[in-house]
Amino acid sequence: MKLDIFLDPLSLLILIPLFAAILAFLIRPIRRYVALLSAAGVGFFAVLIFIDIIKSGSKAILLPRVFGIANSLSVDYLSAIMLLLVSFFAFMIFIYSFKFGSGPKGDWRFFVFSLLTYSAANGALISGSVLVLYLFWGILLFTVYGLLFFGKGDVESTASKMFILNGTADFLLLFGLLVFIFYTKQSGMSVEPGQLSYFPKTILQRFTLNNPLAIISFVCIAVGALTKAGSFPLHTWIPKAAETAPAETMAFIPASLDKILGIYLFLRLCYSVFEIRSNTTIQIVFLSIGAVTVLAAVFMALVQKDAFKLLSYHAVSQVGYMVLGIASGTILGLVGGLFHMMNHALYKSSLFLTAGSVQRNTGETNLDKLGGLASAMPLTFFSFTISALAISGVPPLNGFISKWLVYQALVDIGSRNPVFYIFLVAGMF
Repeated sequence: MKLDIFLDPLSLLILIPLFAAILAFLIRPIRRYVALLSAAGVGFFAVLIFIDIIKSGSKAILLPRVFGIANSLSVDYLSAIMLLLVSFFAFMIFIYSFKFGSGPKGDWRFFVFSLLTYSAANGALISGSVLVLYLFWGILLFTVYGLLFFGKGDVESTASKMFILNGTADFLLLFGLLVFIFYTKQSGMSVEPGQLSYFPKTILQRFTLNNPLAIISFVCIAVGALTKAGSFPLHTWIPKAAETAPAETMAFIPASLDKILGIYLFLRLCYSVFEIRSNTTIQIVFLSIGAVTVLAAVFMALVQKDAFKLLSYHAVSQVGYMVLGIASGTILGLVGGLFHMMNHALYKSSLFLTAGSVQRNTGETNLDKLGGLASAMPLTFFSFTISALAISGVPPLNGFISKWLVYQALVDIGSRNPVFYIFLVAGMF
């Protein structure tokens, strides 16, 4: 392998935050500057890659074959957009952390593990094969585990709960990926086994879900992806984290990064590898997961008194819209689900950060004890209000547009099969 591979922009997306994490650990007084400069640098290369993708359509770095599987770091339009999103949110979170730098002793852990998580997330997004994907996906499990130890209260219980739930899902993901490799080798199609993208432009050539191996692979990988996104029923660590984790962590992990990664993989699975509409039963199962996620989490959010717990349950509910859109199997649903993921990451991270600002200034998160802060914190009030209206789907804000697209996708599939009309109930919330 040539040494210049490490200077390629794709490699730098991983290496810059990795070395920044090491530097932040070794020279802790400059950790905030290191994190901010790292995010700015990675963001710069993400923009360069996006411009290059517009011109060329794709970019890849070939890696050594393992067990006969071709491996690579690759990026296309979809992953290039995801890289821009991750870089944007990392930069904004580090700015927020820089502003409120007088946090609890030991906040170096937040910066070190955030940078490591940032590095692994970029690696997962540019993985060209299932083996490379699982490598970075597994690293994420440990970096988020470490990140959750920075906070207050029973952080060990929170981190352990996340590790158990996500570790279980990651085991299913690994099993699904291994079955997928075997299936692609036995499919009889002239394809390279174990790749993450086969026929993104030709629906008829995607793998259909009419083979037991294909179904097992699809379901196991989807469970891993949706658990990362925070979908029902393996979502319960997120409200738990709201009790112990600071606003920065909640805004970076469950509000933005996990949603981007989980929904990205689920979308890639449904549109670049398999054809979800080829099996109505499987489609109904995942539409049901989306609907239950929306309804159950919304009702749980309604009874919360703590601002962070309310936002955490609502963050879970929004995953349901994304799943409903993508599982509809339509282009309209794909666009709606993807757009809602972007919108959610934007306004939910904003809500967590504004709630964190209120907490830092008042020392309180109990909604019954808060009020009358608009005049004292006008900028925070304005930011929170706009984000709250957007998340409520009030037109003409972005939340309304993405929810409307998902709703129209459900109307579309319902017109072809009346069974699907039942999912419109969830789409109306």
